[in-house]
Amino acid sequence: MKRKGCGNKTDMVFERSLTIKTALLVTCLIAAAAVFCGCEVNPSGGTDLPEDGENGEETVSARLTDGTPVFESYLKYFESLGAEDPLYEAKVFAAKLSYCDKELPELTEEALASYGEKTDRVLEYLKSSGTETYDETCKRLYGLSYGRYKTVAVGNYRIAELLEKVKAENKASPDEAAAYLDEKYGGLGNMIFLRAFFDGSALPVLPEGTEIAGYPADISLAGDFKALLETIGDALNGKEEMKLLIENNAQESNENIVVLRETLDNMDTEEKEGLQKEVGNRIKGTDDICVFFDGNHYVLLYCIEYETGETAEALESAGEFLTEEKAKDVIQGYISGLIG
Repeated sequence: MKRKGCGNKTDMVFERSLTIKTALLVTCLIAAAAVFCGCEVNPSGGTDLPEDGENGEETVSARLTDGTPVFESYLKYFESLGAEDPLYEAKVFAAKLSYCDKELPELTEEALASYGEKTDRVLEYLKSSGTETYDETCKRLYGLSYGRYKTVAVGNYRIAELLEKVKAENKASPDEAAAYLDEKYGGLGNMIFLRAFFDGSALPVLPEGTEIAGYPADISLAGDFKALLETIGDALNGKEEMKLLIENNAQESNENIVVLRETLDNMDTEEKEGLQKEVGNRIKGTDDICVFFDGNHYVLLYCIEYETGETAEALESAGEFLTEEKAKDVIQGYISGLIG
């Protein structure tokens, strides 16, 4: 096997949540206060009493173990989202809001106005036409009045702030991030490969000029197909020949540049362990190859960039991922105690 030094690269990708960016020019503080006191404000002006309960009081669908109410608007909201168990989701929502009350500052009129601007910005986008009012939009999409929906929207913003606060209090250490990556990828995740795959039903079409002693004339003479691919990989003279192998077999080179960690993330546990073992045994530097069977195809991986250990970017991403998981666990622990 050829070994020609080391390359550089690359980062892992952990999906991160996007933050909603907002802006409406002005939202009246008096109107915002009216919304959250139980009145509904239409963008066209005027107020309407909520449709449920007397004196603007909302119907309670259930209560948590500490007596926290689970309002009907929560239930309707999660029903509109198609939740498998809307009542359970409504209870989780109420429990998170209970945690918000414990951990976050009391809501001010300024905060309510800011939340109102964000909500109206979203509703403006969701309107079916220029003449549809926010109230009509909310009833069409969520089965809620504008005022009730706005109350739920405030809850969502507060819960997002709660997550950020708990994350700040439960940051994963660099050592935790390194240990996580080592357990998941065995220090191999930064390698980058050119990938070719074959189903074993036909002989690979070799790059012009590539000669392999004893190369079979027919697939019936190929014997161990995995071993044949390893022989082909070892015979390739550099990255350009590997690209030709891919293209000669009706594959696209640009689509077959893969990062090991991303490849491992798409595998089940057994497949992942098998590939890690193959890589650990066969890849020691650039131009090395390994072959594995993914259940459908024999895959030849040709190393074009070799780097062990973890980059600063990978450690940072892993730390952010672990921090979010730890924060979710803390919040879930609180929720569990209220839902019972």
